[in-house]
Amino acid sequence: VSMLVQFLYLKQPPASLSVYAPPHHSNIIAALYEGMGLRPEIKTVVPAKVEKVTSSFAIRVKLVGSMNFTRIIVDRYGKNINDELETKVKELCLKKIEILNLFLNLSDPLTCTYTEQFEKLGFFFAGILQGGLSNGDALILQYLNNVPLDYDAIQVKSATAKKLLAYVREHDPNLK
Repeated sequence: VSMLVQFLYLKQPPASLSVYAPPHHSNIIAALYEGMGLRPEIKTVVPAKVEKVTSSFAIRVKLVGSMNFTRIIVDRYGKNINDELETKVKELCLKKIEILNLFLNLSDPLTCTYTEQFEKLGFFFAGILQGGLSNGDALILQYLNNVPLDYDAIQVKSATAKKLLAYVREHDPNLK
């Protein structure tokens, strides 16, 4: 099952918003926010005052066994996070979990830096989720464990959804 989540503010949207987008995804992220009626300040560079890495990282894994997918949430970046994530991916793949969604905090400047590293592990852009984390919006990367995906069978109507679908398809490493 493929799923597309759309978001509409029921209350007044935030007056101002800053997000740290990986430079190579900044245009699509800006377009997705614009589709929600927002024009956030898109930052693509980690501020010099931000510590590059802390000594420890924090990752949470939420398994939804009935749907055979998991949500991996990065609460804090730190040394060896790539190794830990790679280990988690292998463990989950051996358990035959089909879809791994990685949630990265767009309020965290280090998301700019780490996204590309996680993409080298086989994750790829899947979208954003307004309020997807308790402390901010989420950038969602996806990993498919031997799941054939027929993009032509996915039906979307809005121009933004069509743009997102084309972008996700273009970045799916399983099609290359």
